[in-house]
Amino acid sequence: MNAQVPHLTLTHGQLAWVLALGQFLPPPRWRHLMAQLRYLRQLGIPFREARRGKGRGHRIHYSYEELIEVAVGLYALRREVRPHVIAKLLLTHRARLRRVYREALEERPATALEQPWLASRGTIVAIPDEARFLRVHNRYSETPGKYALVLPAQATDLSEIFGMQEEFADGTTQTLIPLTSLVLEMTYWAQQAPGIKPGRRPRRQEPLAPSVVQT
Repeated sequence: MNAQVPHLTLTHGQLAWVLALGQFLPPPRWRHLMAQLRYLRQLGIPFREARRGKGRGHRIHYSYEELIEVAVGLYALRREVRPHVIAKLLLTHRARLRRVYREALEERPATALEQPWLASRGTIVAIPDEARFLRVHNRYSETPGKYALVLPAQATDLSEIFGMQEEFADGTTQTLIPLTSLVLEMTYWAQQAPGIKPGRRPRRQEPLAPSVVQT
C-alpha cells in the first residue's frame, strides 16, 4: 500500500512548527522563521495574503500542497537562491509542481512515513531509494526560474549530495532540493501537529548536528 496525501488545514502556527521539524524554536530563531514566512508570502508563496484575508477573524489555513510549496521555497531561500528566482519557479510552474508534490508522496510505500530518521529532527539525513530532487536553474543559467526533476548519480560520500549544489563544466552551480526527503519530513510532522494557541510557544532544546544515512 502506498502513502496517501493527507487532508491538511494547518494554522500558521502549526505550519511553522512543522517547518521547524516538530519544534518550538528559541525566540530569536522563531522570529527569524516567522520573518522568512512573511517574506515568502510577499513573493506570493504559497499564496498572496490578500487573497485569504487578514486581521482578526481571518485565520489562514494551509493545505498539503501549500505546506510543501512553502518548504521548497524556504529550503531554496536558506541556500541563497535569489528570491525572484524562487518566486518565478514556484509561481510560474505552480500547477505542475503541486502535482509533483503529490506524486512524490503517493509513489512511496506507506511504511516510508514510519522510518526512524523522520523523527530525528535533522540529526539523521536520509536519501530514500529513487529519491526525487528538484534542480533549480539559477540566475546564471540560460533558463533562470525553471526546474528539472532529477535522480542524482550514486555518490560514495552522501554528504556531498546534501551540499545540494551541482557544479557544471562552465563552473556554474545549481541548487538541488531533496524533494522526496522534504515531502516525507513535512508529511510526518504535519500529521502530528499540535493545537497551537496564538501567542503561546514553549521553548525547545537545540537540535544536534546531523549525520547522513541512506535508506
